[in-house]
Amino acid sequence: MLLETDGVLTVAPEYVASVVQLLADRHGTTEEHLRKTLQANRKLSAQAEEAVVEYERNRLRALNRVAEASLVRRIAQLDVAAGYDVESFDGDKPLFDYDRFIEVKASQGTELRFFWTANERRVAEKLGNRYWIYFVGNFRNNADDRIAPIMIQDPATRLWKISQLRVEVSTHLVTQSKDLILNPITQQDIKGFLL
Repeated sequence: MLLETDGVLTVAPEYVASVVQLLADRHGTTEEHLRKTLQANRKLSAQAEEAVVEYERNRLRALNRVAEASLVRRIAQLDVAAGYDVESFDGDKPLFDYDRFIEVKASQGTELRFFWTANERRVAEKLGNRYWIYFVGNFRNNADDRIAPIMIQDPATRLWKISQLRVEVSTHLVTQSKDLILNPITQQDIKGFLL
């Protein structure tokens, strides 16, 4: 998804990796191809999020938590910067305060492979055991009621401990140091570093 801020188009964080992959293609890609790919990814994500909402409702109904099941919701529709996509419950919550926050990752392939944004990781660190990643592999939009997600609780702590997974950095954010904001960086400042 493209976001516009002050007339500048940027790629939403959850799609940066897809854009990087497309741009790395030696044959190049057109703007139209990029738009269609982003649109397809957005559609797949929305469908997977809805499938996880239904999965969670079924899980809670099986625990006889009918009221909680009815309150499971897709937060991504309300706040794309929340750092997760679905709000749910672990089980019995008399006050109905959400305590399971789910980031949904989906793929049409079977291989467990996804991008996790810096914002998602920060939120996961804050929420700890209440944060989950649900990976839905081999996802097709007509299989909503038959998904069996791979569920990773507290991924900020556990992802690096799962020996079957490899976690690597795929992008870097470069910003000016906050203590230098009053003294903006200039071309002269970096001149000695240029080849």
